[in-house]
Amino acid sequence: MTHFVAAWAPPGSQVDPRLADRLTTVLSRAGETGCVRLARCVVVHWDSKLWPGDSAQGDGAQSIVVAGDPVVVHG
Repeated sequence: MTHFVAAWAPPGSQVDPRLADRLTTVLSRAGETGCVRLARCVVVHWDSKLWPGDSAQGDGAQSIVVAGDPVVVHG
């Protein structure tokens, strides 16, 4: 099971660079966190390691987040 905290900025805007550190601080209470930082998107995640593989990946230009219920159930 993975917990995500994320922020997105609309086109033409950027996420405040300090926001990633603030989100990481909040979620790090659960344990070791990962963070994907892009200009318009920040995703911080804590993974309980229940399933194999990474929960989120980023390469500096794009990010991939794997999410499940209720996102999948409700479209």
